[in-house]
Amino acid sequence: QAVAEFQLASREELEIQSLHNGLGRDEQAWGLALRAVTARKQVARNAVRVTQLCLQEELGLPENNLPLPNDLPHCGAYETKFERIFRGRTSREAKQLGQLLPLLHNELTQRSTDSTAALQWLNYVRGQISTQSDTTQLLKAYERMALLRQTFVTTAYRYNANIARYTELAVPQEIAAGRLVAMLIQTNASQGAEWQREAKRGAIRRATVEEAVPQSDADRGKLRTFAEKNDERSILVSP
Repeated sequence: QAVAEFQLASREELEIQSLHNGLGRDEQAWGLALRAVTARKQVARNAVRVTQLCLQEELGLPENNLPLPNDLPHCGAYETKFERIFRGRTSREAKQLGQLLPLLHNELTQRSTDSTAALQWLNYVRGQISTQSDTTQLLKAYERMALLRQTFVTTAYRYNANIARYTELAVPQEIAAGRLVAMLIQTNASQGAEWQREAKRGAIRRATVEEAVPQSDADRGKLRTFAEKNDERSILVSP
C-alpha cells in the first residue's frame, strides 16, 4: 500500500503539471494543487522508507538491503470455502471474514468502475475547455478521479489484509514463515540465497488451506493449489 500510494502521488504530480501546462495559463488553484500533491509525495516516500526499515528488521536483512514488493495485490474474487475448511472446528472471526470478503471484493470492483468513469468525465471536461474558460471544473474533475484511485488502493489493501488473516485462521497447524509466504503470494526461489536454501529443503512448496501441510516428502507431490483446481485465483498460489 505504501509503495502504491507513493507511485500514485508521483503520477499525480506529473499529471497536474501536464494538465496545467496544456492550459497555457497560470492560475492559483493549480499551483496550490501541485504543492499539495508534492507534499503528499514526500510523505508517501517517507512512509515507504519506514515500512522498508520495519520489514528489514523483521527479516534480519543487512542495512543496504531494503525490501521492496514486486507482486501485485489480489483484486479478483476469493473463495473462502468456509463450511468445508472449518468443518469440525469453530472460529467466529473466520466466519465473519468469510462474509466480509465478498463485500470487500464488491466494493473494490465498484471503486474500479468509479475510477474509470471519473477518468472518462475528466477527458470530457478537458475537451470542453477553451482558452477563455474557467479551468476550476477541470481541476475538480481531476481531483475527484485522483481521490477515487487513492480509495481503490486503500480498499485493495483492506481486501488483501483480510484475506491474509483468513489464511492464518484457516491453516490447520503452525508453519514456517517461508512456507506461509509461498501460500500467500507467488515466490521466486531464485531470489536470494535464503529463499534458495528454503526451496532446496522443501520449505517453499505448494499448499492450500483445504489440505494439511504434508509431514513427509512422499506426501508433498500430492498437493495441488486452489488455483490449479479452479480458474479463479485464491490467496493460495503456486510458488
